[in-house]
Amino acid sequence: MRSSTDALSQHSSYSELSDIDELILAAPVGTQLTRYVDAQANGSRDSILEPPASSSESKSSDGSMSSACGRPILVAGNSSNVIPRTDSNNSTTSSAGNTPGPRKRKFGQISDSPSVAGPSKPIKSAKLGNDDNEPVIISHSSSHHRLFRNLKLPYGVQYEIARLAAADKDGFNKLDEAGLKKLKGLSNAEAVPRIPELFGELSTLAADARLSAKEIEAKAPWFELDLEDKFLNQDPHAGLGFHQESSDWFGGKVHFVGKLITSKDRACPFKVVLKPPELGPSDRFSRRYGSQCFLTISLAKELLKKGAQLVEFFLRPFILGDRVFRAFDAKDGNVFLVCTNEFVERQKIHATRGSETPGATMAKWSSRFALGRSNSAPVLRLNEDAIEFMPDITSQKGSDMTDGAGLINKAGLRLICNRVEMDTWPTAIQCRVGLLVMHPDDTDDVPRIWLRPSQIKVKHTSWKDPETQCRLSAETIINLAENGVPASAFLKMIEMALIELVTPLVTWDGPDAMVKLCRAVDKSGGVMASRMARRNTVMAARQGDQAVSTAWWMDEISGCPSSLEETCLELLTSGFNPATCSVLRSKLEKVVDGGVKRHIESYRIDIPSGMSAMGFLVPDELGVLEEGQIFFKSSRHDLQTRDGLPTDTLLGDVLITRHPCKLPTDVQKWIAVDRPELRHFKDVIVLSVKGDRRAADFLSGGDYDGDKGLLIWQPELVDPFRNAPVSFSEEPVELEDSFSKKNETVKAFLHRTKLETPAEQLREMQKYLLSALQDVAIVGKYSNWHVNATHELGYSHPETIRLAYMFCKTLDGAKTGLTVRQDVFKKDQAKYEKRPPLWKEEAEKKGKKLDDAKWGNSPNLVRDTNKLPPFIMDTIYKHTHKYWGTSWGQELKADIASKFKATPHVVDEDLTAPWLTFVEKETAKREAEDHQRADRLLLATSILNAPGMADSARAVAARVKEEAQVISETDLDKIKNHVKRIFEAHKSKIDKKFTKLPIERRQDILRELSLDFATGPPGLSMGTEEAARIKASYAYWYDSDTRKHWEVKWSRAPWDVAFKELCLIKTRKLGLTPVSSEIYDRMRIRV
Repeated sequence: MRSSTDALSQHSSYSELSDIDELILAAPVGTQLTRYVDAQANGSRDSILEPPASSSESKSSDGSMSSACGRPILVAGNSSNVIPRTDSNNSTTSSAGNTPGPRKRKFGQISDSPSVAGPSKPIKSAKLGNDDNEPVIISHSSSHHRLFRNLKLPYGVQYEIARLAAADKDGFNKLDEAGLKKLKGLSNAEAVPRIPELFGELSTLAADARLSAKEIEAKAPWFELDLEDKFLNQDPHAGLGFHQESSDWFGGKVHFVGKLITSKDRACPFKVVLKPPELGPSDRFSRRYGSQCFLTISLAKELLKKGAQLVEFFLRPFILGDRVFRAFDAKDGNVFLVCTNEFVERQKIHATRGSETPGATMAKWSSRFALGRSNSAPVLRLNEDAIEFMPDITSQKGSDMTDGAGLINKAGLRLICNRVEMDTWPTAIQCRVGLLVMHPDDTDDVPRIWLRPSQIKVKHTSWKDPETQCRLSAETIINLAENGVPASAFLKMIEMALIELVTPLVTWDGPDAMVKLCRAVDKSGGVMASRMARRNTVMAARQGDQAVSTAWWMDEISGCPSSLEETCLELLTSGFNPATCSVLRSKLEKVVDGGVKRHIESYRIDIPSGMSAMGFLVPDELGVLEEGQIFFKSSRHDLQTRDGLPTDTLLGDVLITRHPCKLPTDVQKWIAVDRPELRHFKDVIVLSVKGDRRAADFLSGGDYDGDKGLLIWQPELVDPFRNAPVSFSEEPVELEDSFSKKNETVKAFLHRTKLETPAEQLREMQKYLLSALQDVAIVGKYSNWHVNATHELGYSHPETIRLAYMFCKTLDGAKTGLTVRQDVFKKDQAKYEKRPPLWKEEAEKKGKKLDDAKWGNSPNLVRDTNKLPPFIMDTIYKHTHKYWGTSWGQELKADIASKFKATPHVVDEDLTAPWLTFVEKETAKREAEDHQRADRLLLATSILNAPGMADSARAVAARVKEEAQVISETDLDKIKNHVKRIFEAHKSKIDKKFTKLPIERRQDILRELSLDFATGPPGLSMGTEEAARIKASYAYWYDSDTRKHWEVKWSRAPWDVAFKELCLIKTRKLGLTPVSSEIYDRMRIRV
């Protein structure tokens, strides 16, 4: 048996991952970076060369460096020893292997170690000059890494030490041998929490005390990394999945990441800042070679404009610990680095490269790396003979009508459905070879797939239920308006969407008002979905699904949620009413305000529920659809007809489009029909294979390898729409002259570079691999220029159409090898690089202040309405940006103001009751104790003053008098003093700058306060639950009492530290039953 991924690869242009092997083996000669090809009988190909420490080393400093451009220290030696590293057949567990070299020494005996030689002197960074192979040092210390190898520390431990050393001004100098030896023999999960102590910081074991167990598990990747180490040691291919010990496990889910920032050091323009590893989605490469072999560097948006400078920077080797990384791909603001078998030493060893695809272009070859990195998860193992082939369907004019779509039988879909626990049976799945659609006839019990020639390439695995509540983007709105849809249709939809958003949020009276309010709050903030995401974060990350940020986790100590919407929902479900609860009313007002702003600033129009759907595009395998017909059937019966009746099958005129949508023909009006032969195709958009062109090709050049389409049947949008002339979908002939094509084949590349040094060869190869960095800014510019041309010249103007095609061509430039000619680019820049229209500039701000220095006093682009009709986005902007000026806006504003106007703060007697009852009880108790104390004091005084009393009696009386005069601090006093102290701390930490802090920092501050509140005061004579209730009640009472003469008569302090207890007090008072979080997080609100 072979995995499907292995079996398929031999029939593809990506054979057995040989291309990534080739890159890992590639290493230049003539630098301090060494590569060694091990010719041992075990077949290991990737190793490192490490000479033993010699006397010459003792004369040098440690050579530790962090985030610098320069040469690492050179370690000389007289003999060598091969240490296994990243074996191409075995993704080894710990860096540089667990096999130490000869002549082992203790750390203290190494003369260049900090423990003997004193603080290491950082090496002066070399400037980025003529030596293109100058390494970028992220974090490195040769002497420390020799000790790490001797101690056999796992890679995760070494990475964390390197990360903290790079962030600490004293770096590796803070480490000592004794502390490091305590980590020997520990796993990643055991050792990493102890690393901060080595740098004099708080152990993460203590720091994580304020986090919930689930949150810690969701954040920490160490257990998963240990599991990967274990299985890869047993089987070098275990990461690919279907391992005999754990068939559900697969590797590659730990992400080692860094961030690129600008550096003030003139010697090096950029600096890499390492971030903590995290769990995330897996991909083919990381499963095959192990998570530790890859490093992802994210780029800030402003850095993407420095394309050429970034390419020059990333052509260099990067040193992290004792590993050398090389950039091999770039996409979506990230650069991906792979660990090579180079070593930070002087020796220079060379090997040749080859290629199994000599006829392919270098641009095509380089694009495959992005496909190998795409998120995926192994879900099906196939016999090699279960992979069959079938021809593509082509039109008479040669158009591939089934481009990218193959078939899979029901047996295969059943196994996938069961493995990933899908709610509904999938009709199509996107995988490494494109799209696989359910075979209409095959009933074999053995999983089987059929591939077409157009599918022989690499894609990622995904499946998703169709979306039936979609939004119109600005691009789609412009297209619909230019093709006949009146502005009034969009304005009406905007008004209805805002009214539907606001009305339930400000309706607090009437039947089921609170239930409807809960539903509206949940919908506004996606609360229940967020809870499910947090609950599933750990499992999702381990299964290779997209990682979910833990930035918005609830404070498990105080019980206070992070998001506004979830806080409101918690208060509502606890029995609070916004009419009488000030904190709820205040937060609800922010929810309404935020919802209105999001709708207005995004220029995205919600399509009514049930009147749109999004799904995979698939070809009609049976050929029963005529040209211009589509078929769509939902598995959930959640579609609506024009009459508002529920249905599962779409009928009648329908609009279909996909992203991007820049040409007039990128939206088509076709006819949805019902064909009994196709009813087994559910939740996918079936397109006809008849006609001269592939139907998906009309939709921005789409195909069937996983492209998604958007269907719209809202009458106000469909009826007035008219299809644009087909000629707009035909690329202008002269466009080809605007590009220069790098169509160099792999064979030609190898021939051209065969006389160059390996360093020069690698550099030339990386120029192809990193070409996407240079294209990012150009793609964005042509997108903006297309908008400007649309605004200034019109949507159908030849120049606007040309710019739309220029955008599409540059978007695929890294894959096709096409680059815009400089003279064409400069000409377009001179004509269309203008300040964008006001609506677009406002949309890009999204609450952020833009840098106006670029435009100075230049005015925003304005359409000449004497020559062109009013532009739809200008109309929407005027109608919504100052929405209070319209009649419907005035009514909406008045309704909102009436609900959230300043009202007297109502002190909730339910919340103060526990404290007042406790005060009454404690007061009576204290009065009784005072009476007893007075009696004892009077008796003792009488004895002391009485003549003739024995000395022993006087001694007893003196002791009784002394005890009676001591008034100990009661529980009442302890709680008062404790709460007052917490309030002072809250006041000092929650200032005006608080809301501007990152959410993670805000959470840390609040959790420190809630932990302090929950753990004090010491010495109470009551139980923990009673103490928590009394403290919460007093915090609420104290806040109201101290603010009764203030203008704002309440604060968030009691809710920040005692949210859960206050909600429990209210719940119990109303006779409601608390629900455990495990059940509560799975609940749904239905009206």
